[in-house]
Amino acid sequence: MNLHDRDITRAAKREGLRQGLSQGLAQGASKAKIEAAKKFWGNGVSQEIIAQSLDLPLEKVAEIINGKTSGVSPL
Repeated sequence: MNLHDRDITRAAKREGLRQGLSQGLAQGASKAKIEAAKKFWGNGVSQEIIAQSLDLPLEKVAEIINGKTSGVSPL
């Protein structure tokens, strides 16, 4: 393997790590919003207020509350 090939390999690894980290952070944020919506609902907060507070479409809040959204689905 020559120097150029190593540079390409290193760049590809860095890009893969960057993409993986970005995806993991997005999934974590999505899961946090889902859990927050469930807690708000459990404490009597309306779907409209949950949607406004978490910056989610009302339809997505309804899906979360009705159990149609998994813990890490994209929001």
